[in-house]
Amino acid sequence: MKKSDLQEIGSLIEEKLEPIKKTLELHDNQFKSISVKLDEHSQKLDSLMLDMVDVQKKTDVLPDYHSLIKDTRENVKDHEQRIEALETAA
Repeated sequence: MKKSDLQEIGSLIEEKLEPIKKTLELHDNQFKSISVKLDEHSQKLDSLMLDMVDVQKKTDVLPDYHSLIKDTRENVKDHEQRIEALETAA
């Protein structure tokens, strides 16, 4: 095969590959855009997960607060009864 034949074959191959290269570049750009959006959504998801953990911690404490309030209310009633008894006795 002559050198000119090889050059002709090379240029034909290059000509046929050019549209494929352009398509690949287009897809690469689309994938970059998708990757950026994926990163953004991943950050938002991480933030939401942290918020959910915070909410869970706060709701886990609510029964304890409820119990504390109930106990305090009962103690206040007991003290009011004692005060009333002392006032009546005095």
